[in-house]
Amino acid sequence: MMTLAPGKSAGQKAEAHEDSDQVLLILEGKLIGEVGDEHLSLNQGDVITIPSGVKHRFTNRSRKRAVTFNVYSPPAYPAGRNGRICGRE
Repeated sequence: MMTLAPGKSAGQKAEAHEDSDQVLLILEGKLIGEVGDEHLSLNQGDVITIPSGVKHRFTNRSRKRAVTFNVYSPPAYPAGRNGRICGRE
């Protein structure tokens, strides 16, 4: 999950996950997305798929927080906190 406060962005510049596709679901709020050469307006309930290697960045230009649920295939980050899969010890 990713939470962006008003005025915040996911990174200083667009970046890509070279080996992972990403699916991003907007759970709360609104985001502006830079995906490749496209600029998108994303609202609660919207889903976007970002192929591996495509540079992207999301910015919250609203007055409320934005929350997303993200899935990477294959995984792009270590599992859970402290290397644990969430819900397991």
